[in-house]
Amino acid sequence: MKKTHMDIFFLAGLLILGLLLAGSVYLPRVENGSVVEVRVKGKVTATYPLSSNIEKTITTEDGDSNTFCIKDHKVTMKTASCPDQICVRTKGISKTGESIVCLPHQVVLAITSSGTVPELDGISG
Repeated sequence: MKKTHMDIFFLAGLLILGLLLAGSVYLPRVENGSVVEVRVKGKVTATYPLSSNIEKTITTEDGDSNTFCIKDHKVTMKTASCPDQICVRTKGISKTGESIVCLPHQVVLAITSSGTVPELDGISG
């Protein structure tokens, strides 16, 4: 049986279609969140809609402070009194599941879709 150019194009098209279908099944779907949860020492202390344009300062019992800003449906950590400033250098977040963490102050800003904490998918020991 002789292979023609059309056979090669047909097989290449099937291969590309198969790869696209496999990619759509296995790649995670990330959606824009609607709420930012503020957690201090593991407890949710506040929730704010991403549609708001606000700047808030969180002050812990130890006197540590973090200031975050919600603007254009993104959350950024504007300032922090921690020594490493990793949370301040973290890019803005807007997608469900993303978070900004300040470990020294135990402050977490987490994006959720409805103000609920997503369930754990596993625990390692």
